[in-house]
Amino acid sequence: MYFKPGKHKNSGLKFNPLKAIISPRPIGWISSRGSDGSVNLAPYSYFNVISEFPPMVMFSSAPGSNSQYKDSLRNVIETSEFVANVVSSKLANKMNTSSKSFKYGESEFEAAKLAMSDC
Repeated sequence: MYFKPGKHKNSGLKFNPLKAIISPRPIGWISSRGSDGSVNLAPYSYFNVISEFPPMVMFSSAPGSNSQYKDSLRNVIETSEFVANVVSSKLANKMNTSSKSFKYGESEFEAAKLAMSDC
């Protein structure tokens, strides 16, 4: 089936099939800290390892609904750092909590009742 990128609903597809090409798809639970000290925790489905030597992982952050950077990307631009965590099934509900839209500076760690560790 052919469809124009971003127009999958016009072809009768509820979800973009691009996301189903890689399965199972790892979820990167990305934690970051802004230059003002605020923290962010968010799940990213566009996440993976890209190199063993040097060791590198990546995540891709599309613009938010207001066409602004998402908090994770804003923090990474400010500090050049992030931590990639892997979500276990035991933490799935807490990950879902962290996926909600929070105002910049509101802590997903607190909302999900998660303790932070040094990284």
